[in-house]
Amino acid sequence: MIAHRRCTLALVTFFGVAPSVCVAQSQSARAASAATATALYQRGEFEAAITAAEQALRIDATKLSNAVVLVRALTDVGKPAEALERAAKWRSQPLVAPAIAGALESLGRMRDASDAWQLALRGPDSLRAIVELARLSNLLRAEMQQGAANSVATRLNRMLVQANAQGGSRTASDLHAMATAARVLGRSDPQRFKDALRFYDRAIALEPDRLDALVELGELFLEKFNFADSRTTLDKALAINAHHPRGLAALARLNAAEGRRVLRDPVARLLAVNSANVDAHVLLAYRLIDAEQYDEAIVEARRGLATDSTAHEPWVAIAAARWLARDVSGHRDALARAHLRLAGSAEAEAALADVSARNRLYADAVAFARAGVVRDPRDAHALALLGINLLRTGDVTTGRETLDRAFTIDPYDVRVKNTLDLLDSYAKARTVATEHFDLVLETGDAELMSLYASPLAEEAYAALTVRYGFVLSDRVRMEFFRSHADFSVRAVGLAGLGALGVAFGNVLAIELPPARSRGEFHWGAVLWHEFAHTITLGMTNNRVPRWVSEGLSVHEERRARREWGGGVTPMLIAAYGAGRLQPVSRLNNGFVHPRYEQELILSYALSAYVFEMLEELKGMAGIRALLLGYRDGSNTPQLMQQVYGLDSTALDATFDRWFRAKFSREFAAVRGTLRTNPAGETSIELAGPLRDALGVAGTAMQQKQWPEVVQAAQRAVTSFPSFAETGSGYHFLVAARTAMGDTANAAVALAAIVERNAEAIDENIALASMLQRSRDSTGAMAALDRASLIDPFDVTVQTRLGDVAFARRAWPLAIRARRAVLAIGPTDRADALYRLAQALSASGDITTARREVLRALDLAPNFEAAQDLLLTIRSSGKAP
Repeated sequence: MIAHRRCTLALVTFFGVAPSVCVAQSQSARAASAATATALYQRGEFEAAITAAEQALRIDATKLSNAVVLVRALTDVGKPAEALERAAKWRSQPLVAPAIAGALESLGRMRDASDAWQLALRGPDSLRAIVELARLSNLLRAEMQQGAANSVATRLNRMLVQANAQGGSRTASDLHAMATAARVLGRSDPQRFKDALRFYDRAIALEPDRLDALVELGELFLEKFNFADSRTTLDKALAINAHHPRGLAALARLNAAEGRRVLRDPVARLLAVNSANVDAHVLLAYRLIDAEQYDEAIVEARRGLATDSTAHEPWVAIAAARWLARDVSGHRDALARAHLRLAGSAEAEAALADVSARNRLYADAVAFARAGVVRDPRDAHALALLGINLLRTGDVTTGRETLDRAFTIDPYDVRVKNTLDLLDSYAKARTVATEHFDLVLETGDAELMSLYASPLAEEAYAALTVRYGFVLSDRVRMEFFRSHADFSVRAVGLAGLGALGVAFGNVLAIELPPARSRGEFHWGAVLWHEFAHTITLGMTNNRVPRWVSEGLSVHEERRARREWGGGVTPMLIAAYGAGRLQPVSRLNNGFVHPRYEQELILSYALSAYVFEMLEELKGMAGIRALLLGYRDGSNTPQLMQQVYGLDSTALDATFDRWFRAKFSREFAAVRGTLRTNPAGETSIELAGPLRDALGVAGTAMQQKQWPEVVQAAQRAVTSFPSFAETGSGYHFLVAARTAMGDTANAAVALAAIVERNAEAIDENIALASMLQRSRDSTGAMAALDRASLIDPFDVTVQTRLGDVAFARRAWPLAIRARRAVLAIGPTDRADALYRLAQALSASGDITTARREVLRALDLAPNFEAAQDLLLTIRSSGKAP
């Protein structure tokens, strides 16, 4: 106001000069206002940008950059209709046309959006207009077939050729448009993806804060499963504008693909920008689908239709939810609605295949992906999903052929390349057939692991098929991997999966001990766990909720071997007591949407106790009825009511009472304290008598006060007897008793550890040594047998086990151990063959003993002990 009066005064007083001064001041103010609106929009301060743009336009309506900001900002915050209304006077301006087109498209007005892009052909974004018109021509032709798609490709190719032929400097807008065109053309010519990357890089080099180009580049990396570069690129964009809608949506998809938990959920941030954002509601709908909350997912997806009732993404999500809820008619209707926007595209079917696979419906995933390939035979993503899911259902030959087709179309899909490389490396894998299993092993591992995996797999089959009353109609393919990266690629096509095994139904993939650090896991427990999945998936036609299948698998581990399955831990008690685990009625969320790092593994442990309780209530008859109910289409609340007479509230309360009563001593020993770090992340810290006792034991041990260590450690053991992981009271007792020379009680503590800790290989070896010194060869043999099962590849353990078993006349165990030594590859092969022949001969298997001793003599003709054994065999008169 003061500035305006000064300008008027100058106009009166200095008539000849003042007008130009006042105009200059006014232009400066307008420029500052325009710059402010653009800068505010670039930072994601959308409401402030809208206000600033309006103010600037009131001063100078010809400053079209402000009109662009106004329309784009209103559209981004979910007000496209208002954007069109408030920008009506600029609808005919080519510079504003791209923003107008975006608002129209978000309302589903595709023909009007196409008209706006036609207008933009006369403006500075003409190349981008060509690309967008080509894209919209697909959306506008419901009857479009492959010929129309080819015409689109022709137009885009022509645009790129002409753009390149013109030479000279290109604007960032031109390069951005050329990148987008090249990305579209990459579907038919994969080399175009390299052009797209080059054009994006050049556009961003000219304008480092060109957010749309950065986000599109991040999306391109994500499509190719290059998660690292995708995150780096998206982080750059969101560092400039933390509220960029498309960037937030891409980040949410990336987090989901990586299984990453973040404190500041991008979906929540996206909804804070625009409560009607389509991407946000679709992402939330898929989360609910994965949590098997289908009705809620449909409601959420419909919220994404608020602005545009024809948007295809929400209809695809609804189709997925309807399919998983077994509403076939509703599924077809929703898919038909999606297809109105996706003529000739495999996008919907690919999404349905992906959702089906995430929900363990691998046959459905194959069917959807195959339907997608029918709609678009050159859709590399649909082909990749088809190939990978064929592998999961056991059709390795067709799966390989399909992945080869996908790779030919798009050699830059990391998942496809990884899987093909793995198939190449496993082309010479050896298959070991048992009565019910085909064990697929690397050639060098087959002889060794068949000694262990074959009997264990058949033991699991005999136990679980009888227990569940379910016999498999097909053989089970069980694949073993000595490389974690190879296992991860087999499971999901990418390295980095945190699991140890995966069950696709009758196809299992399992890691072997060399895949991890020594004593990190027990492969035998994993085998049992995964085969239990085969049973529960088979009984339910793959319709069992994840928490039920996982809980039963851990429950069956615990029943198979006392030390398997994890058992109750201090962290489980602490988390449960602190209210940081889901109640039983929502336990599935602990698996599919864990809120903190440890919640997933704790949910495994807790769910197993749910089924221990349920088996106590109704026996296996109840659990079988539960599984058959899932097969027939019932959900968890219905089945818990029908089978156990418990609604959700009663189920939660019943389990809470049972769990607290079962572990009343442990709840008295452990409390969970919540701590929040400066970043807002909450963690659980242990408190209570157990922690206090272990703290005293640790301090006393540092001071070598062994009696005090024993006293404190014994208090820890008494308060929480099942805790036998590293750092437990038992471990303190072993150290203190050993230091005091009390090996008898040290052995007692070691025995307690190995009875409770499935991975305790070093403790088993130490226990065997103590027992051998005390002449308890039977106990030593049992400890070495457990250690050999944890890691069959340990040649020292196998050698010791063979010798102890031979001395104990335990011929089957001695023979297995000595065969294992040979399979591993001993330094002295002739001696290993002789020792095997010795055990075979002693067991009465003279024929095989003769064959093995002759093999030893072939390697070492002057081996006297082998010569003597051969003479003994011949003199026995039993050899042929």
